[in-house]
Amino acid sequence: MGIWNDRKLIVNCLPLTESERAQFIRAAKDMPQEFVGDSTQRGSMSWTAAVPEELKAKATAVIGNIAPEECAQCPKLEWLQTWSAGVDKYQRPGILQPGSMLTNATGAYGQSVSEHMFAMMWAIMKNLHIYVASNPNAMWQDAGRAVSPNGKTALIIGTGDIGSHFARLCKNVGMTTIGIRRNPAVEAPGVDHMVGFDSLDDVLQYADVIAMCVPSTPATRHLLNAERIASLKNDAIII
Repeated sequence: MGIWNDRKLIVNCLPLTESERAQFIRAAKDMPQEFVGDSTQRGSMSWTAAVPEELKAKATAVIGNIAPEECAQCPKLEWLQTWSAGVDKYQRPGILQPGSMLTNATGAYGQSVSEHMFAMMWAIMKNLHIYVASNPNAMWQDAGRAVSPNGKTALIIGTGDIGSHFARLCKNVGMTTIGIRRNPAVEAPGVDHMVGFDSLDDVLQYADVIAMCVPSTPATRHLLNAERIASLKNDAIII
């Protein structure tokens, strides 16, 4: 059972427009909700979130990535909803009270993050990072052979929302895709061949591109260690 308080209050830290606030009000129905986000941060690359001092004793739900230490300052907190997919900093002992619920924004970033990963992959294949560095000095020299993704193999480690989106993009330019997930019996869109984590060492040798799409956990940290990186093709790309 989770924490339960008779009097509810949602503290919403998202930098919302007025119309977006109205949508949250409708979704919460009669649940009291305080909007404390700074709408001027919408165009920035980093949003900040904080629960005002006068609301900390009342907040039962918070929407936003408040500082982990701030969670303990909200004694009635039942639910923290982050705007990020990663939540590892909130999973450390003592951050949330026993019974508090933690949810993330998984599913919101598949397209945008996978497209960014794909753009980085293609830029490296075409040596754009080298040409960009040469541009300020107009030192245009051949950076070497450009590579086409067509016919290459992408190994996607973690085939959730982001991984499967990336796999589909790779398929669209002629790549073969190998996916790795905990349960290889579960298929994912865009993945030609699915294997379990126990087969990682077997498939690394085939990879031209390795895409890491797993959460930060003790099981995934240093997953690509020095020994595994040494086993890769010399021109393999790791994202």
